[in-house]
Amino acid sequence: MQSKHRQTNTSEKIAIVYHQMELQKFSRGLDKKRRYVDGDTGHIVQSIARALRICRYRTKTIGITDRNLHPLKNIHADFVFNLVDSRKMELKVAKMLERMHIPYSGSKADALRTSNNKVRSKRLFCKYRIPTPRFTVLPKDLLLSHITVPSSYPLIVKPAFDHCSVGITDASVVTSRAALYRRVRFLHKRFAQSLLLEEFIPGKEIHILVVETGGSIGAYPPSEMIFSNGIRTRWNIYGFGEKWNEKGRTYQHLYFRSPVSDVPDNVLRNMRRDALRAFFALDYRDYARFDVRYNPKIQKYYFLEGNANPGMSTDSDDAFMASLRANNKTFRSFLSSMVKNGLHGAV
Repeated sequence: MQSKHRQTNTSEKIAIVYHQMELQKFSRGLDKKRRYVDGDTGHIVQSIARALRICRYRTKTIGITDRNLHPLKNIHADFVFNLVDSRKMELKVAKMLERMHIPYSGSKADALRTSNNKVRSKRLFCKYRIPTPRFTVLPKDLLLSHITVPSSYPLIVKPAFDHCSVGITDASVVTSRAALYRRVRFLHKRFAQSLLLEEFIPGKEIHILVVETGGSIGAYPPSEMIFSNGIRTRWNIYGFGEKWNEKGRTYQHLYFRSPVSDVPDNVLRNMRRDALRAFFALDYRDYARFDVRYNPKIQKYYFLEGNANPGMSTDSDDAFMASLRANNKTFRSFLSSMVKNGLHGAV
């Protein structure tokens, strides 16, 4: 029986596609940050390959670059695990796989496009009455004197079309019109794109993982960002430094914990219910993460954005693994579910 089981599974070939950074000198500033973020998938590729091999799938890893998508055009696989988390490339990869009729993990191209557009995501939250902070869009050619603030201070200013917290630091939260003008000038010059001016929600930073398995969709127990050893930031936000600066004190003392503490059960139930509603509203597929702020003083939560292609990690202190463990799932069982979704579902 064991031999028969192995023979059945090994007929299915899984390709793991990831963004392979080209060996060239990084430019300074913003481009360097984006390249660092977009290329930070190599550490998880081998973990996924090992886990799938244990499940007796045949695996192949395929690295693609900005200038060379040729390996993808010649792909031969029953299913693709899409780990390309690049603003420029993830849409191209999804569209190519759809044209080739090869099933792949994660959301389709249209949902990925929405995920990279904070403004469109926020408008969909509003349309479907999913709680979200009040906001205003600031076009890149807008005169400072014409800015209309969406609420009282503090406010937070973000690039509207970037991902992975690029452009978000403690300095993004402003408490006066003078500070707002300074931050808007800086971000417009640095990013050359529209900005999102948003009501700032004090309190907890929470992530909710939504997973589709065997035709059913579930919102896993939320995880919350925690700082250890007395480390604090002024606004308790999950900014670029907290996510990516491995030498920074906040990065080194930050972890995610699930279940969250000091949130009433009825609020958590409603939060998970709205995560499911948001999953459908944004037309996500397979799995997604929602970033949420919770204000304990008024016991209200607000959805900030969704991520249709969230990063995965096997690190015990990561939000992804914290939510899996809280739902009694393993990394291997999650991967197996995603493959089965693709092999037995519609492309």
